[in-house]
Amino acid sequence: RERVSLIVQEVIPMDRAVEERTGSLLLRLPTGAAIGEMLKRLHDVLVRHRGDCPVLLEIRPATRSDVCTIIRLDRPWCVRPTRRLIDELVGLLGEENLVLRPRPSAFGGTNGYNMMRGPMSAAPVSRCNGRPPVPAAERLD
Repeated sequence: RERVSLIVQEVIPMDRAVEERTGSLLLRLPTGAAIGEMLKRLHDVLVRHRGDCPVLLEIRPATRSDVCTIIRLDRPWCVRPTRRLIDELVGLLGEENLVLRPRPSAFGGTNGYNMMRGPMSAAPVSRCNGRPPVPAAERLD
């Protein structure tokens, strides 16, 4: 029988990995939320963490769960993806509404990192018209 082996090229602390390996943040705005108040609070969080990481918003009408729009925020709304920012966004939106998308590697792909917050098996998959929203957002990059 062959033995499985694993070659580790680099080990870095998780907080540093979040900052260095996150390519963009996808924020799913919860349906049914008071959207005006939610956006004001989101604004306050984002301006405290300005940086170079793009932010995308996924918005769904409360009456049509099969429809969604993904909006890439302008450059002034880019953030620095730190542990503190992630904790604030989880507190505001809930863990299920935050996706850390990996930065593409120079060789294509995603550096071998899966940057979904939390265990992959527990992460809900939201769909826009039957398709996951993240690949659709990648066309905006």
